[in-house]
Amino acid sequence: MSQSIQNVANKVLIGLTLLTAVFPLIPIQLTSVIGVVWFLISIYTSFQNFEKPFQWKKFILLASPFLLACLGFLFLDSSSRSLKGIERNAMFLLIPLGFLLNESVFNKKLLFNWMSVFFSVVLFASLKGHILTIDFVLDFAKEQGYDGRIWDLYNQPFFHHHYRVEYASNSGIHPTYSGILITISMLFFNQHFIKNWKGYFPKHKLGIGLINLIGVFCLAMVTARTPLLGFVVGSGIQVINLVGWKKSLLYLPLAGVGLFGLLYFAVPSFKQKVNEIEFSNVKEATVDNNNSFNIRTGILNCSMELLSENWLFGLGVGGTYDGLNKCYEGLEFETYRKEKFNTHNQYLDYWISYGLIGLISLLLLIGNSIYSAIKGGFTGVWIIVLVFAISMLTENVLSRYYGVLPFVIIISFVSLKNKESKVG
Repeated sequence: MSQSIQNVANKVLIGLTLLTAVFPLIPIQLTSVIGVVWFLISIYTSFQNFEKPFQWKKFILLASPFLLACLGFLFLDSSSRSLKGIERNAMFLLIPLGFLLNESVFNKKLLFNWMSVFFSVVLFASLKGHILTIDFVLDFAKEQGYDGRIWDLYNQPFFHHHYRVEYASNSGIHPTYSGILITISMLFFNQHFIKNWKGYFPKHKLGIGLINLIGVFCLAMVTARTPLLGFVVGSGIQVINLVGWKKSLLYLPLAGVGLFGLLYFAVPSFKQKVNEIEFSNVKEATVDNNNSFNIRTGILNCSMELLSENWLFGLGVGGTYDGLNKCYEGLEFETYRKEKFNTHNQYLDYWISYGLIGLISLLLLIGNSIYSAIKGGFTGVWIIVLVFAISMLTENVLSRYYGVLPFVIIISFVSLKNKESKVG
């Protein structure tokens, strides 16, 4: 392969890598096609780019979700759902392999460019979703008899469910996943500007603060509690890195209280979600008493029931789905049977589906990614991985492409031995 052809092929590989960052705006089928083409190009370029030895241990760890899905299909459950699990987790095989075979191509600068494109796309999709939903709000106000009294409608408990549904339709992203994507995008944005914070003029700092405020309100409007928690934790770590522990002990509590108060009184959906969180509201949801908080009690109870009987070897993806739905049949609230909820906890999902080895492999994957990011000097990226880990406490993040793709690309970047590119 001539050097000129190799350079062109490497540039195509880089271009396709950046193209994957626009996945929130394109159909999943097209994203899958781009992923397959990207992998084929990476195999082609690897004949010149690959440098021995191949990192087998790291590859097996990065590909563990795919390997677990295959083992689960072969030995636990051969249903169509398990087969779809293999298809969904194929990215954990293809992307890490392509990265590890072309380490000389991928570097910190490319990660920065990928995250920049990703930030722009997510911000556009989110703002598009909220702006287009304004038309729905106006029409909905007339239908409900609140014409001219938008704030009164805004304060009605039923309004925010309709808002989330309409937002998902207009943005093309499930509200919870939108919250996760907004959070990691904002943390990347902040990390970039924190490096030169002291050199900015007040107007620049004000602009950065305003963008953060818009991002936080976007999170609050889609009532994404856990991503919002991840944003607060991640931002807190960034502030500590910026000003040190001593000043942080003063600034962080004040900023936290101020932000909480602002959201609590200005965003009724946030106030409603906060008010749901109380010890008296942990009983299983019923027809007369149900909300987004206590409905998780029934999900958790059924998940723990399955786990108690299958904690060692697991049930497989299809077995977990069938087991949960069978358990929901015995619950009072019909929504459990209608919605067919998953575990809403990625750690429980892996444990029940793949047994103890599933839980251990997921923890190792997250822990190693955070360690590699810190050790490799990927400043701020380990915080993003931490946000993913926090979000997995209340959501099966890896059950959809919107969670799988950004997660696997980011952890693949931080797994590299060579942090600077050798490609001109």
